[in-house]
Amino acid sequence: MADNSKKKLAGTPSFLPVITIENDIVFPYTDKTVPVSNAQVLKSLTEALEQGKQFILLTQKDGTKGDDPVRNLYSVGVLCDIFGYRNIDNKSIELDISSGARVEVRQFKQGKFLAAEFKEIPDQRKDSKEMSGLVRVACRKFKDYINAGIEEEQYLLSSLEKVKGNLEAQGSLIASCLEDLSFAEKRDLLEETDPAARFEKLITLLIREIDNRNTDRDIEEQAQDRIEKDQRKFYLENELKIIREELGLDKTNDEIDAYKERITQINLSPEAREKASKEVARLESMEPGFPQADIIRTYLDTLLGLPWNKCGKINHDITHARKVLDQDHYGMDTVKEQIIKTLTVQKRLAEQKSENSVSPQILCLVGPPGIGKTSLGKSIAEATGRKLFRMALGGVRDEAEIRGHRVTYIGAQMGKLLSGLAKTGESNPVILLDEIDKLSSDSRGDPASALLEVLDPAQNHSFMDHYLGVGYDLSRVLFIATANVQAGIPLPLQDRMEMIHLESYTPDEKMEIARRHLVPGQRQAHGLDEKEFSITDEALHQLIDHYTGESGVRTLEREIGKLCDNAVTALNGTCKTVAITVENLEKYAGKYKFTHDLAEEEDQIGVVTGLAYTDIGGATLPIEAVLLPRENVPIILTGNLGDVMKESMRVALTVAKKKAGELGYQNSLAKLERSTLHLHVPEGAIPKDGPSAGVGMLTTLFSIITGKPVRKDIAMTGEIRLTGKVTPIGGLREKLSAAARSGYKTVLIPEQNIRNLDDVPAQVKNALEIIPVKTIDQVLENAFIGGKDLKAPESEVIHHDKSLIVPAEKQAHLQSGSPSTM
Repeated sequence: MADNSKKKLAGTPSFLPVITIENDIVFPYTDKTVPVSNAQVLKSLTEALEQGKQFILLTQKDGTKGDDPVRNLYSVGVLCDIFGYRNIDNKSIELDISSGARVEVRQFKQGKFLAAEFKEIPDQRKDSKEMSGLVRVACRKFKDYINAGIEEEQYLLSSLEKVKGNLEAQGSLIASCLEDLSFAEKRDLLEETDPAARFEKLITLLIREIDNRNTDRDIEEQAQDRIEKDQRKFYLENELKIIREELGLDKTNDEIDAYKERITQINLSPEAREKASKEVARLESMEPGFPQADIIRTYLDTLLGLPWNKCGKINHDITHARKVLDQDHYGMDTVKEQIIKTLTVQKRLAEQKSENSVSPQILCLVGPPGIGKTSLGKSIAEATGRKLFRMALGGVRDEAEIRGHRVTYIGAQMGKLLSGLAKTGESNPVILLDEIDKLSSDSRGDPASALLEVLDPAQNHSFMDHYLGVGYDLSRVLFIATANVQAGIPLPLQDRMEMIHLESYTPDEKMEIARRHLVPGQRQAHGLDEKEFSITDEALHQLIDHYTGESGVRTLEREIGKLCDNAVTALNGTCKTVAITVENLEKYAGKYKFTHDLAEEEDQIGVVTGLAYTDIGGATLPIEAVLLPRENVPIILTGNLGDVMKESMRVALTVAKKKAGELGYQNSLAKLERSTLHLHVPEGAIPKDGPSAGVGMLTTLFSIITGKPVRKDIAMTGEIRLTGKVTPIGGLREKLSAAARSGYKTVLIPEQNIRNLDDVPAQVKNALEIIPVKTIDQVLENAFIGGKDLKAPESEVIHHDKSLIVPAEKQAHLQSGSPSTM
């Protein structure tokens, strides 16, 4: 850079040509190359060359080219000399200029070219200690600025040293070297006449630019390091690839590519995609023989083998669903209607395509064994077109069966739920949770608690299996649970499911099921046709009554299978057809296995028939009582009675004694106090419990106290209270069926159970006289012959000898010691 600090204005004409530039500032005492292309400016340039190469350099405002050049020019510029120029093309040239003092234009003169009258702008302040300090700081910061840049800029420090002592030249040199100054900042420095203020601004700008350069340098270094690392990694990977190819170990690359392609093709959740990609990267970095590699491969195969967002087509045809349910199951109208309602709701939600709809309702089918709970689940799957996965929960005590094992364990695998989904290949199958009431727990966890998340629609959209470690959406799955006893299901699980109770089959329903399904099925299973094997309705009825003792039809199916076994054996001989009738039933089925208690043949004292509900259906419950000479205990209870039944007996005894006292049976009650009461419920090998035998025990005890016989054709059920009220019971359908089967004509039931009569088959109701009772008075009135008048006879009333009673006045004489006459 030339030293222009000694440039003078002496001898300079009062008017000089004006050359303008756009979007740039030239500082005093600097050298610069500027382009010129404007026609008016070229005329000024020509004049300047003719007059001695001096001109005034001004900057256009906002870099525009208006019609009036004077208005578009800043008034402050610099005086310049031309020391060289070059033609770029026919319309533009480049000037090499050397700037001098800062000047201000006083007036413009327009003619063939633009000229201006000017004056020099001198600095307003002189040298001082403060000024010297500002200059030193500015020079030091400028050195820092140059050192933070590229090495090629070091020559600028020498240029700065050459103009040492010239404040104007030092400031201009520093300002012209700052590359990132805005146009406004440059113009502000040019127009500032106070050197101290100019250097303060310059120092501020230097600090900013140094910081920018340091930041840029850090970014460049980081980028360079990253590039070097990437290049090194690329080089090493290529080297490793060549080595693997030489050793024949390049098969892993094909495996990695296959995994990456599967991740791209499968509709994984974002969380699962990230996890899978991470595991593939780990596998890629491992040697093929590394033990952990096999674990990662197994994990990836498991994760990618699940049906992520892959749904099967669902059949929402309700008519078809009804047809399938009716075809596969006889009866169960209430149960099938509830299932149809659930399917109808799902159909409506599917039609609306509601994103905020809840997951399918979770049904729990509760009923005795062999009633058809599992087959109902299969029928629902068939009716809706969903695939079925049955998960047997009986005896499951390990939480890992539901949630899976953590991947760190040897031989770890995911839980049965997700394994079932992988087998079905769909994310919306029917999952049948069979025997959910048989779950247990131990030190390995509580499976029932693990199912809480599975069966909660608010949580199962992100079910977390321990093995996968990522959430899986179970909200599309239709869960159906089965159980024998509702009490065996934990209450939190019950709260998440809708309980549908399946009642025991009546004999007539079993007959129809046998005709439609069991006999044809067993006939086909044994290779028989209708001509070779047949069974009459009467024989089927005997088979149901005397060879099966169950609520369902599982044992009945086995017994029919045995008949077919014997029929096949007979057909291998001379016999051509086997027709099972009542007469030859024992020949093919063996001796009777069950006999039912029939109605009593005569009215008896202390013998009443109650009704019970068991796991295999309804049954009659004889209750017997006798009075014995007083022994060590006042009451003897036998028959394997449970605690609830014992308490019910005590309530019945209290109510019976109270009622007998009200009716005047004082002598009988006195006899009871001097005797031992023995109450027995037959079939002692069978545990018995529950409060529904209360009215039966009451009637038995009242009969033994009063000596009145109970009607032989009546059976009863109901719980009693100390107040004498009869309260409702459960299992009414099964109990009434048992009474009708045993030949009873009349049955007493609690009045509040009238609403349950709708569930009782018509043939059962037609065979019985059903009498609702509300109090024990109604029970006793119907249980005894002449029950409307149960008052004690005169002989029962205890009469006191009035002659032994001392009158009040006589007592007064005795107390005073005065003699008296009788």
